[in-house]
Amino acid sequence: MQCINPMSLLLTFSLLLLQSCPVAAQDAEKAVLQERVESLERRLAEMESLVRTLQRSDFAPSAAAATPAEEVAAAPESLESPNAPQPLQAYFNQGLQLRSSDGAFDIRVGGRTQFDMAFFDADERWERLAALNPDFGLGDEDDGVAFRRARLSIRGTIYEHIGFKAQYDFAVNSPGNDGAQFRDVFIEFKDVPWADKVRIGHFQEPFSLEEMTSNSYMTFMERSLANVFTPSFNTGLTVEKSGLQNRIHGVVGVFKTTDFWPSDNDSNEAAGYGITARLTGVPWVSEDGRSLIHLGLNASRRNPDGAITFRQRPESYLAQRYVDTGALDTGRLFTYGIEGAVVHGALSLQGEYIAAELDTSPFGKRSFSGYYGAISWLLTGEQRPYKKGAFWRVIPAHPFAYRGARRGWGAWEVAARYSQVDLNDGPIQGGTEENVTLGVNWYLNANTRLMVNYIHAQIDNSRYDGDLEILQSRVQVDF
Repeated sequence: MQCINPMSLLLTFSLLLLQSCPVAAQDAEKAVLQERVESLERRLAEMESLVRTLQRSDFAPSAAAATPAEEVAAAPESLESPNAPQPLQAYFNQGLQLRSSDGAFDIRVGGRTQFDMAFFDADERWERLAALNPDFGLGDEDDGVAFRRARLSIRGTIYEHIGFKAQYDFAVNSPGNDGAQFRDVFIEFKDVPWADKVRIGHFQEPFSLEEMTSNSYMTFMERSLANVFTPSFNTGLTVEKSGLQNRIHGVVGVFKTTDFWPSDNDSNEAAGYGITARLTGVPWVSEDGRSLIHLGLNASRRNPDGAITFRQRPESYLAQRYVDTGALDTGRLFTYGIEGAVVHGALSLQGEYIAAELDTSPFGKRSFSGYYGAISWLLTGEQRPYKKGAFWRVIPAHPFAYRGARRGWGAWEVAARYSQVDLNDGPIQGGTEENVTLGVNWYLNANTRLMVNYIHAQIDNSRYDGDLEILQSRVQVDF
């Protein structure tokens, strides 16, 4: 049965009306009616064009299902071309995301702001030592505030197989920052025949569970003392591969030192190169996925470009560095580590041992090491998500809201960590330090967190020894 088009019926009725009007009134009304007819024709053409567009769109499956075969075949070739403009759907999924219906294009805009406050209580000997050794660089700690990080980023996938990320840190005036700078800036080739992805650019070297877990998702405000031996951001190329349903994950890469670890200059073009690799696995996971065991190995071999220095803060970004080897001349550096973690529902255990061996001039072969062990418990029952050798964002089951039907108190977590670093070996006396850190985290929602850390540090150096207590907090928003 042929359907009657309402718009065509309306046009026919309008023409009959024109013919039936008295001759004396036709001249007066014809212009008005003709204008209305032309307006209706334009609207009809616009509606037909809109229907055809919706029928071709993946965001309207019901319309697409009703599209006649001849209309699909007659669709303009430009809309089927991979170079044609692609419609994107915008939504918020723990961050602003634009995504095409087939997933070939995925653009995400993100950022993080971390505002820190710290209060210090040190032995009175610090002041006396600072007065006696003004050139040593250590004085009485001052309470302070700073933006630890203030970053914006854009990342995504284009044409299905090409990924990218560009991240910029605007925390210009924070201690240790010489100015705003790029952090992650890279391009990825995904689903290549012999690997999951190949990445090239400026990014974190694959080393250590703590380092590979984003600072937005870490349990404590700062990484442990052992992190002093971990290479961070450098320029390089990595190949990544997973297997056994993502239960084994490996990354290996070649890097050129471009930042301040492990050397403080880039004067020799033939030096500053390194190979870094990480292999992790999940030997056991429960059926519901809420319990698992993680194990990992890390290694990095490089020829530093210039002297290197190992020095560390007492797990507070606003504190001074109390252990320091000084500049060491070396042509070979080998860093390695082992890591492990156990997750059982809301309970999590995590630990690492990291060591560095190097040939120094004139002190010969020397080695330094550090380790930590941590425990955390999400009091409200959530779990630390785990994926491909790293921990991810904690998402509260009941986000904080003090009114309405969805009232909740977010997620609460308590944690403790012991960490140690030893920078003494023979004539090199950089010092030792032991820290006990207690933490409380309040996850208001998936993107907002309040953190409080108490740190008790015991420091022993050839020039001084003593205790340092730190109470610090952080307000964090990331997306």
